[in-house]
Amino acid sequence: VVGSLTLEDQPENEGAVKQWPANWATFLAEGGGLNCHRMQNQGTEAGVDTLESVPLDRPAIVSHAAFAPEDYAASMVIADCSQSVAGHEVNVSCGNTKRQPFAYDLEATKKTLQAIGRAITAGRITKPVWWKIAPFITIEERNELAGRYPRFNFDLVPTVPEGYLEAYLRVLFCYPFIQAVVIGNTLSGCRAFDEHGQTVTSPFEG
Repeated sequence: VVGSLTLEDQPENEGAVKQWPANWATFLAEGGGLNCHRMQNQGTEAGVDTLESVPLDRPAIVSHAAFAPEDYAASMVIADCSQSVAGHEVNVSCGNTKRQPFAYDLEATKKTLQAIGRAITAGRITKPVWWKIAPFITIEERNELAGRYPRFNFDLVPTVPEGYLEAYLRVLFCYPFIQAVVIGNTLSGCRAFDEHGQTVTSPFEG
């Protein structure tokens, strides 16, 4: 799966620390880690051009991220034309932006599904579509995580009401072009602090 592409290129997070910890041994010792890479990419068209220049020995699924429902469909239409692209992953759960992911908003999800559905009906998207959701947790589950991993601060991690996942899947089931559900993305808003009270990563603030 190719890292998420957006219609327009997205700059990298200019912060000094984009991932913590830096090595796998510390990750295991801490019980987890953080990243704030943002959605750095060169845009869908350039990203697909790059993909076509790389020899592949397996099917490539292009992940798409966007800031508006119609932009998901537009990005997918561009990638769908490439023989190097075997399918699409719709990433509505990226936690590396300043807004709440679409996965936490049923209306935004429906509008995105409808936009993609129109493009499919028009024959502009023909390849399989996967849907990447967020790790939906309730406030009780968030509190349990906070107790289990005191090194991390979960205060800004979004929560959902009991039964939200079932309601979300019922929406997806109304759109049979969704052939797989990817579970799931990283927790949004999770933080850890150093001895000076500063976050150990450099969150994107733009």
